[in-house]
Amino acid sequence: MPHFDALADEVNILYAASNRLTRASTPMEWLEAISGYAREQGATTGVLLYIETNADNYPEWAEIVAFWTAGPGQSAEVGARFHLGDMSSFIALWAQMPDRPFFLPDAITNEKIGETARGLNALYNMQSMVVLPLNNNGRWIGFVMFTWSEERYFDERDQRIFTAMIQQAAPVIDSMRLFDESRERTARAGDSSTVADR
Repeated sequence: MPHFDALADEVNILYAASNRLTRASTPMEWLEAISGYAREQGATTGVLLYIETNADNYPEWAEIVAFWTAGPGQSAEVGARFHLGDMSSFIALWAQMPDRPFFLPDAITNEKIGETARGLNALYNMQSMVVLPLNNNGRWIGFVMFTWSEERYFDERDQRIFTAMIQQAAPVIDSMRLFDESRERTARAGDSSTVADR
């Protein structure tokens, strides 16, 4: 059982993240809102990806919508897309439990995640990682990855904090993403009606 001071510290971490999330309105701001703890723990990269699902509501494509980096390795690019079918072993490990973080202390050598995922992890110098699935009421939104350029082993505190961050971030990002998609559809409909009127 964690000591009272440790629990109070965790509450403060989560309160700060929640505060930042409620004020955030862009993918980069959402990512930054939940990055404080990972940065304090030495994470060298944070990435927010949106997911596109197939007809069975299973993750099929991922697109980077925000990232930060603070260490060595190749930088990600906003707009880069990945076909998740090429990394099915890796996806299966965390998509089955969308309400829990997935920890991978050996992201380059772990054979369970498949060769493609290991190769990407090596390219971006991601030795260890935590994946935070973002799924709201059964609907996939995306996922966040925090990575470390050295092997890092995760403990119960990490489990508690990152689990709470999933619970905080998923509904906020989902509602804002749906709002943005609705706004884009309205703008496209307005553009097409303007063309039709000419």
